[in-house]
Amino acid sequence: MNIYLTGTAARIALAVIAVVGFVLALGDVLDIYDALWKFTAPATLVYAALIWRFALGPAKGEPRPRGVWPLGLDIVLGKLAATIAILLGTLGVIALGYDLVRLAADNWPYIVLALGVVAVIVVWALLAGRKRDGAPPRPGSDDLVR
Repeated sequence: MNIYLTGTAARIALAVIAVVGFVLALGDVLDIYDALWKFTAPATLVYAALIWRFALGPAKGEPRPRGVWPLGLDIVLGKLAATIAILLGTLGVIALGYDLVRLAADNWPYIVLALGVVAVIVVWALLAGRKRDGAPPRPGSDDLVR
């Protein structure tokens, strides 16, 4: 899959992805990054290099894009912006997943209680539906007689 920055809408979309991802990542992921910086900083650089090379590179058999600015600076800046947006978006997804797991871990009794109430309601509805299958229609109902 290749990502090309074409037009203003694509640049705005990447900026929004980067900002939302960064805001989501601020709380939890950056705390983990700070605590484990010896592992997370090199892993982030490797991940960014993989994005740069494989996700943003030209497809097999496609010609390389030609830069409009001197030295192809527009292509480099476009790839850099896309790499940062994908990286920050990924951090946001990690932070959201971490928050959901922590929310479920902190509130597991309520989740079990809610699932139990739903199970009771479903079983009751199934039993009530089974009783009604063989019974004649109620008086005044518009059901057809079998």
